[in-house]
Amino acid sequence: MCVSKSYRQKGIGTFFLLLALKRLLDINEKVACRFLVTDAKKDAVYFYKKKNFKVLRERKKGTIAMYFDAIGIINLVKKRRQPLSVQDIK
Repeated sequence: MCVSKSYRQKGIGTFFLLLALKRLLDINEKVACRFLVTDAKKDAVYFYKKKNFKVLRERKKGTIAMYFDAIGIINLVKKRRQPLSVQDIK
């Protein structure tokens, strides 16, 4: 995913990231899937860090390998799909 410099700061990158997260959640319904991984260009690292991506390593080709662990969101979705319990109401 890459957003042209002239279209940045308009929510497009965030939209596509949320779309990828939605796909991850759909896939997770059938098989275990909890990480989003990207090869970020150096000028996109700040964007991904704001979205809680962590750096894996810098690659020789100049990109930065980064990942997002979606386990917290996965657990929240699973919890919300179950009927409300007394603990949820308190």
